[in-house]
Amino acid sequence: MSDNPQAEVTTATVKFPHRSRRGILLGLTAPQLIVVSLTGLLLLAVILARGVVGALELIPLWAGIALLVFVRYRGRALADWAPIVTRYALRRMRGQLIWLCRPSRRPVREGLLHLPGTAASLRVVSAPDRRYGAVHDPHTGTLTAVVKVSSRAYALLDPGTQNANVNGWGRALAALARTGQVARIQVIERTVPDSGDALRRYWEEHGQPDAPVAGQVYSELIQSAGPAAAPHEAYVAISLDAKAARRLINQAGGGLTGSFSVLAQLASTFD
Repeated sequence: MSDNPQAEVTTATVKFPHRSRRGILLGLTAPQLIVVSLTGLLLLAVILARGVVGALELIPLWAGIALLVFVRYRGRALADWAPIVTRYALRRMRGQLIWLCRPSRRPVREGLLHLPGTAASLRVVSAPDRRYGAVHDPHTGTLTAVVKVSSRAYALLDPGTQNANVNGWGRALAALARTGQVARIQVIERTVPDSGDALRRYWEEHGQPDAPVAGQVYSELIQSAGPAAAPHEAYVAISLDAKAARRLINQAGGGLTGSFSVLAQLASTFD
């Protein structure tokens, strides 16, 4: 064993081979061959139209094309850099230069809704994390999710609290409208029949049946009105416009994965 343990610990290094310079024809790559072919056709057209003198007048152009084909920069010919620079410019214009994260799983298409007409193409899709689902309409480019909302009994609140709740609801709608990414918002309310068992259990656990007057009155009221109780449930349906939110969807991963990410941010307004 060595007396100097630090001398035995060395940093692992990796050596990469040189870039292959094998071309398709005569050592030229595909972009170089395309430039050479187009240049040959252009030279032939110039000679046929204006003769050799016309071709000699374009010597600066031929020199520039030769530099584009044979001059190399960082192991690549300038002609090889052209498609790379073009793709980079297109991705920059589309805002696709930022990679946020890699989704662990993709959305799952659960099936189609059996509806008549064009609505038959509506698809039920689950989010990548399986926490919620949505309805995807490929024709209109929308993704719709339904959020269940609830609040305390509005009619029993004082006027100040009622006004505060109304203002809060208005601010939530205004925040969604300002994004410009929502195609439609729908408020749904339904009445669900109830046997009154939950109301009676709540009274038995938290009520005071032994109260002198109120206990007897409440007990009689629950016994008579309990079976006729009809709880109200409220929902808000939010439709994401994929065309309007294209930039954010692309930044979030694109496709349904990015759409679910943007839709989750919109739905969080009602948290």
